[in-house]
Amino acid sequence: RLWATCYGGSDGEWPNSSVGNFGGGAVDIDAGGNIVICGTTYSANFPVSPGAVKSSLSGQLDAILIQLDAGGARNWATYYGGTANEGFSSVRTDASGNVFCYGDTKSPDFPATAGAFQPTFGGFWDQVLVKFSSGGSVLWSTFIGGSGDEWAASMRVLPNGRVLLLGSTGSNNFPLTPDAIKNFLSSLQDYTITILSNAGQIVWSTYCPGYTNSWTDGDIESDGNGNYIVASGTNKYTGALKTGIIRVLKVTPGSGIVWTREIEPQVPDNQVGGGRTRLAIDANGYLAVASQTYVRKWNVPASGF
Repeated sequence: RLWATCYGGSDGEWPNSSVGNFGGGAVDIDAGGNIVICGTTYSANFPVSPGAVKSSLSGQLDAILIQLDAGGARNWATYYGGTANEGFSSVRTDASGNVFCYGDTKSPDFPATAGAFQPTFGGFWDQVLVKFSSGGSVLWSTFIGGSGDEWAASMRVLPNGRVLLLGSTGSNNFPLTPDAIKNFLSSLQDYTITILSNAGQIVWSTYCPGYTNSWTDGDIESDGNGNYIVASGTNKYTGALKTGIIRVLKVTPGSGIVWTREIEPQVPDNQVGGGRTRLAIDANGYLAVASQTYVRKWNVPASGF
């Protein structure tokens, strides 16, 4: 161990958005070796730095962002949010050290910036994406959502600087682009895939096909060739029989689903994949998927898929 530290106030903190989900990716390391951590706090005395973007708690829960240097000393820390509840669940940095935080909010007065893709609250809960400079100032901030509930799940910053988001929505008016591969809500909560430019403007947005009643346990990656891989627990129906499965699919903007793979239990059980699912891609394009399950026996082909 090189070093270890605690960070927080006298109430609760979480390295994710506990208000709406338990998304992953709440820590990242930038090109300079600085460590950024996002999350949620209840604490009115959360230790912010001098000159923080937001220096006090304004709701029951606020989003938080901390940057530590490689030795564990604090560079800066801030609250972020409006007068209701919000949290950040994913943080990523770009090649310039800028910090992107993805989360969800119930605050109509969440501080979105002028000129943002969506400067006003859609309703109930919205996804939010905020870009901070490496020094902790806000470069832009936007809502992403329709009139229903939206939640943040997973985020990646692509090599071209664009931001890839996997979220979920219960809105039938979630903001889509004309080239969406699915343009309708098909269940109580559908996954969404959204790409924003490095300047915070919408590039592509779609409901994600292949999943129904999907909340925030999934993950997304890019294969580097313009395709996106989504992995999540979901339900599969055979007549009236419901089985919880892990589904992995590859989608291409403009084309739709390229392929789908499923892992099922030997005995139907709707709790398979009921927890967080995480995805990684290696340099050869092989996928690794991890998911929570309560089932001991799986139908996994010996020769692979």
